[in-house]
Amino acid sequence: MNLNSYYGMLAPAMESLMLEHNIDKAIKAIQDSSLVITAGNGGSYASASHFTQDLMKAKGKESICLGDNTSYVLAESNDVSFSTAFIRPFYLHAKKNNVLFLISGSGNSQNIVTLAQAAKGYFGTTIVGLIGFDGGELNKLADISVYVPIKDMRLVESAHSLILHYIIDRM
Repeated sequence: MNLNSYYGMLAPAMESLMLEHNIDKAIKAIQDSSLVITAGNGGSYASASHFTQDLMKAKGKESICLGDNTSYVLAESNDVSFSTAFIRPFYLHAKKNNVLFLISGSGNSQNIVTLAQAAKGYFGTTIVGLIGFDGGELNKLADISVYVPIKDMRLVESAHSLILHYIIDRM
């Protein structure tokens, strides 16, 4: 495979008009929010952490990534449950008019889905889901779903990275 064929697999999914429309909605929600809280697992966690840094450094937007306190996440996962590890930090940081920006390649990561369920309606939180594959449970829970219809995790993560940088550049 060369770079052109890789791009050829990614491009059709990135050309969706609904994708652009929902990105516009996500940008507006972020701009209007008092705080952006991000979360994800694995590569999606790395994207969430990077997005948080970009929001703060490039845009001066108050933001926190729930996975960045690894000692807490690991202690909570060990002592209670991995599926609920992000809930307490969310409740502690949440303010009125938050955006909870959740990144999940499949949309089915249990701790992300559980967090979305717990955050629904809390302090007027708007849930933005950045997802791939078939959208999973997160697609149903998110107020704004930025859905990339790709069924390959590496391609989904590439698309997510591009979308996150695009959001920052558009703000």
